[in-house]
Amino acid sequence: VFVYPNPFADDLHLSINVPENETSVMFGIYDVAGKLLRLENKGNLLAGIHEIILEGKDNFGTTLKSGVYLLQIHIGQSIEA
Repeated sequence: VFVYPNPFADDLHLSINVPENETSVMFGIYDVAGKLLRLENKGNLLAGIHEIILEGKDNFGTTLKSGVYLLQIHIGQSIEA
């Protein structure tokens, strides 16, 4: 997993490796207090490297301020933070 920019501003760019075809991929963006701000389900992806851009908005469409956030990535049964 490769993520930039850090600290977060506007959009978040991710490069992820999906190990198997039809693997579910989901992202959670949290503030430093651990509050879930955005949950995005990308569905089932094919195996390989994927470049993904997440808009810098919360689940209500409000633009997130520039700063540091925690990112949790679910790829199949694997979770990375």
